Amino acid sequence: MKGKVGARVDLDAAAFAPADGLGPVANDVQVRRWRVYTTGDAIVVVPFSYTLSVVAVANNNFVLDDTFLEFKRIPYLGTFKVGAFIPRMGLETSASSREATFMEWSSAVEALGPRISIGGQFSRPVFRERATWSLGVFTQSLGADVGDATKSFVRAIGRATWLPFYEVPDPTSGSQRLLHVGLNANFLRSGDATIRYQTRPESRMAPLLANTGDIPAKDMGSYGLEVAWLDGPWSFQGEYLSNYVTGATGQNFYGFYAYGSYFFTGESRHYDTTTGFFARLKPRQDFSFSGSGLGAVEAALRFSYVDLSDGPVKGGILRSLTAGLNWYLHANSKLRFNYVFASASGGPVVGDLNVFETRFEFDF
Repeated sequence: MKGKVGARVDLDAAAFAPADGLGPVANDVQVRRWRVYTTGDAIVVVPFSYTLSVVAVANNNFVLDDTFLEFKRIPYLGTFKVGAFIPRMGLETSASSREATFMEWSSAVEALGPRISIGGQFSRPVFRERATWSLGVFTQSLGADVGDATKSFVRAIGRATWLPFYEVPDPTSGSQRLLHVGLNANFLRSGDATIRYQTRPESRMAPLLANTGDIPAKDMGSYGLEVAWLDGPWSFQGEYLSNYVTGATGQNFYGFYAYGSYFFTGESRHYDTTTGFFARLKPRQDFSFSGSGLGAVEAALRFSYVDLSDGPVKGGILRSLTAGLNWYLHANSKLRFNYVFASASGGPVVGDLNVFETRFEFDF
């Protein structure tokens, strides 16, 4: 048995400027999340990998985040993962928040995507890692960090990805060129016959600006489309999600986001062909006070839209435009700066919100 112990801290600060009728929002500084974890390999009858992670998110909510066992190289089925983790469903939700381009998921994904859940999932790369598939069953969400707000459920999630175009990364620079497309589907059965969606304007310290409240319904089906293009320091990424709630009247809630990013220092985002999502970036040169290295500097711009109003349910529409600047000091630490302009209409909250926020992240 072998393993290691590590930790992660995200420290956030945000200032808010409401407009167009939105009430005051207090500026704040908080620990967005801190995590202590252990991970490694072991053998008990069969070999497996393990991760045990305890995380405290904003407002001291403790969650068993990424606590699971992985059994690899299962014939025909690939890897089986069982425990508490975020299911693979889309590009933003599949990867760790540590690898996200912006401080928070898009408002569309936060509202309609899954949150940390207990379950099991098979996944495998196929066709010489030009495609991947995953299929899992989950129940019992943990915490209320991000993801849909339905509390009691059983859900099945499937995802398939494909690389129509892919060039092997340059061995010297690490530069990549590829086109990624993906499709995912999700079926949920509510345990207490209520389903709920809610979202913030891409800042954890901001208030909820779209919220359906509890919808009396038992079943929900959804699908998602995803696309990403990468050409050296340039990248584009987008997703579309559509959720159909089966109730007395039936509702369709949907959302999407699209963003582009560019590395001034020449790096490429790192795509993992075994999983079908983006992984940790390593700067070409770590930051050094001696001036021998700058780290990596990335600029990004994202637009997101989510509509949580349909029929008698008036959860509201939220539009968000986010500009971001990331400074990767080295692979384990970074500074982020985000400006968000959000506009809410047609729901429980109406008005605009300007958000100025920053985050320092460190892990080992």
